[in-house]
Amino acid sequence: MGIARKYIAKGVIEELIIEYHNKGYSISRIAENIDVPIGKVMDVLSRLNEESDIDKTLDKIETSSLD
Repeated sequence: MGIARKYIAKGVIEELIIEYHNKGYSISRIAENIDVPIGKVMDVLSRLNEESDIDKTLDKIETSSLD
């Protein structure tokens, strides 16, 4: 499999994980549905939460600087 295909496949898997998570699926059910290890699901979701926390912090900083 070429490098480009690997990156595309990785992106699709991560999008599916996020989509299932947003629908309320459990970590084990997500892993089962898209046939990936539970650790992969947890890794993607932990990065998603980190990005969300960073966005919240940046919003607070921007709001504070406007005052």
